[in-house]
Amino acid sequence: MLEAVINFIVLFTYSNPCDCLTQVWLLYLIKTPSYMYIVGSSLSHFAIMIERVLATVYVKIYENQGKMFGVISTIIVFQIHNKLQFKQKLSS
Repeated sequence: MLEAVINFIVLFTYSNPCDCLTQVWLLYLIKTPSYMYIVGSSLSHFAIMIERVLATVYVKIYENQGKMFGVISTIIVFQIHNKLQFKQKLSS
């Protein structure tokens, strides 16, 4: 019932049906945070898994590496995320 009332109001508010469409910048503003979370969370878990595998297999080498692997994996995750986000912007 509420949807019918809203459609009735929209019908008389806009003379051109194209005015009812959502603007592109608003769609990106709404979609980007959820997309960033999904991609970033998945890639971060994958990077943590690789880090734990390296820590288990190469125990002596891993202890002397310091924070190098964490920094490199963060940069890689960030770069992959940016490439996927750019690809998603091109496709929509």
